[in-house]
Amino acid sequence: MAVAYDATSQCATSNTTSPVSWSHAGGTPTLALVQVAVDCATSDASYTLSVTYGATTMTSLQRWESGGAAQTTGYIEVFYTTSPAAGTQTVTATLGGSGGTLTGLCGGALTFTGATAVSAAVHSDSNAANAATGSLNIPTTSASNMLAAFVGNGSGSTVFTAGPAVYDYQVRADTTHACGNSAGGHAAGTGSTVSVTWTQTSDFYAAIGLEVQVSSSSATATPAVLAVTTTRPAAQVGLLSGPAWAAAAGTTGTGIGTWANQGNVTGSPDSAYAVWTVV
Repeated sequence: MAVAYDATSQCATSNTTSPVSWSHAGGTPTLALVQVAVDCATSDASYTLSVTYGATTMTSLQRWESGGAAQTTGYIEVFYTTSPAAGTQTVTATLGGSGGTLTGLCGGALTFTGATAVSAAVHSDSNAANAATGSLNIPTTSASNMLAAFVGNGSGSTVFTAGPAVYDYQVRADTTHACGNSAGGHAAGTGSTVSVTWTQTSDFYAAIGLEVQVSSSSATATPAVLAVTTTRPAAQVGLLSGPAWAAAAGTTGTGIGTWANQGNVTGSPDSAYAVWTVV
């Protein structure tokens, strides 16, 4: 089984109120991703996002500030679900909390077939400076998988030059602050790290990427998520898939992926889709 692209969609081009909703005409997907970009005049630190795909509440994978972690005038956040409903569904993004005046709220969705897992996310940003180019290195573990890359910026212009051949969607909602515009694309996995690059009108940006993965099981149902803890160092933990840090000796952390049990593990079968912690 291999992961295959299913469909894409995006919201209307100008939104300054919450919630924002749009229609996604999927086929029979097994995994859905939604990116939302939030743009505001001042601090966004207290803003929160929630997203639904049809009747399903999606899980946040990562949030990242445009221009870097110290910036607070816009961010992107990526959500996923491994149980999307078939057919046309309504995607709704709702902004909660409080912050500066909202000047842009936009996003898009990608769906895939043959996938039941996502890797840990990676990110990049413009490091508190205007940039006319951007890049993001996404580890992929198999040529049967795919990758997804999402960019939010203040300029409203994103042209992928490597990785995704073209963007699947691009929404221009606001160009007055750091993150009123969003774009997303997909590409085939290679079994190694894929460099995603793009050009844009010079401005702040944030980017998030991930691998969309085939399940290690032949079962068609979404596998259960298990809590797994090991006292082995990361270098001794066998991972069939997961974030790149797991290959580094002595690294600790928590991730999401396919676990291969090498012993001394509490609550894990020989292999399973799991949330795991290396201590």
